[in-house]
Amino acid sequence: MTPTVTLVLVLFAAYLLGSIPSSYVIVRLITGEDIRRIGSGNPGTMNVRDHVGWKPAIVVGALDIGKGAVAVGLAYWTGLGDIEAILAGMMAVAGHDWSIFLRLHGGNGTGATVGALLALLPGPGLLAAVLAFVLWRLGATRRLAGLTGLLSVLPIAYVLDAPQVPMIGVAVLVALLFVKLWRVEGFAVA
Repeated sequence: MTPTVTLVLVLFAAYLLGSIPSSYVIVRLITGEDIRRIGSGNPGTMNVRDHVGWKPAIVVGALDIGKGAVAVGLAYWTGLGDIEAILAGMMAVAGHDWSIFLRLHGGNGTGATVGALLALLPGPGLLAAVLAFVLWRLGATRRLAGLTGLLSVLPIAYVLDAPQVPMIGVAVLVALLFVKLWRVEGFAVA
């Protein structure tokens, strides 16, 4: 198989993987309800947590993070490079945001973005996640803690002398997430 065909197949698979509506499936299995008709209507982890419970939200969050990480891992597993892995991560996020299974609707892409950045920059990503968790446990809102964690990945990666191409990819992924969050939810950190 040529590298171009491999890339096309990986990007298609990443989009389909990202499109799997984790919150919809989990909430439907647990409650019989449609998450899009509960709370904010956003089929995302926080809406599940706020209106269905912590345990289902943890499952949904893990699945959403897994979608982004697996998409990036698939690119590397097939022998593609960093740029192609970044594109695969972006396709997983696009699938999550505009799911073919939910008529091109979806969440805000946070989980899939976190998964992709963890696969692209595992060390810095994990350190940033620990920082976000500590801030949240110290009393910061989950939004402020999460945004701080996302914004800290690149400085941590720079200090740890991470490879440049994955750093650029993470910067693009985080920037796209911030644009979507701003557009959909505004910039409140509460």
